[in-house]
Amino acid sequence: MILRQLADIAEKKNLNDPRVLVFCQPVYNIRTGKFDTAEALMRLRLEGMGTVYPDQFIPLAEENRYIHTLTEIILNKTCRVLHNLIAEGYEIQRISVNVSALELRDADFCTDINRIIDDSGVDCSRIAIELTESRSESDFLLMKERIDELKEKGITFYLDDFGTGYSNMERILELPFDIVKFDRS
Repeated sequence: MILRQLADIAEKKNLNDPRVLVFCQPVYNIRTGKFDTAEALMRLRLEGMGTVYPDQFIPLAEENRYIHTLTEIILNKTCRVLHNLIAEGYEIQRISVNVSALELRDADFCTDINRIIDDSGVDCSRIAIELTESRSESDFLLMKERIDELKEKGITFYLDDFGTGYSNMERILELPFDIVKFDRS
């Protein structure tokens, strides 16, 4: 059921697909005493199943090459929410969106990300991309190239779940991450 829905979402490529939900988890800034950043969390709401959590659909989406469409949808929805919150007067510095390292292999990855952000009217500096560690040397080099390209536009980069991949701290320092989030293990 989940796989069929993912295939349908990818085929339709509707950036406002109502089956893909975005929730923002606020992050408290201890320096300012405000919730001024957040992380976008993706869920699916599927008829007959209710809410489906990432551990149930992300591996399927990656394995079947549907993950980039989901990223485009969540980024689009996040940018729209961010645009509206800023227009309403909220002081939001940035919202982060998780991206699969597998997506970096797509030659159009940076173009797609830039297009969605540009179309939303949100400044790129208000978007962060969270990546997990690469699993191979070729992914590592590609990750560096893609990060450099998008950082030129002002996008912030987080390394998510450091400690779960093959990298060590010395290797990670070669990448231009702004923030490193350590895995709880």
